[in-house]
Amino acid sequence: MISEVQAEILAKVEELSQQHDIDLDENLFEVGILTSIHVVDLITFIEGRYEVLVPVDQLSVDNFYSVNAMAAFTQSILEA
Repeated sequence: MISEVQAEILAKVEELSQQHDIDLDENLFEVGILTSIHVVDLITFIEGRYEVLVPVDQLSVDNFYSVNAMAAFTQSILEA
């Protein structure tokens, strides 16, 4: 079962990429599902949806390469 954060990020990734059946651990850049432009949209989504600011010093591919990575990153911001 996936968390609400994972589900919401997954839905946004599917919307942006027009792809479905995305593996939560899949490297979305390597398989061509996400581009850097999508990441800007995802940052905007995370900031708006969760009313947080994504720290500039944490903008890293490591935090955005998969749905699970984005969900863990978002959760860490929410808990800070």
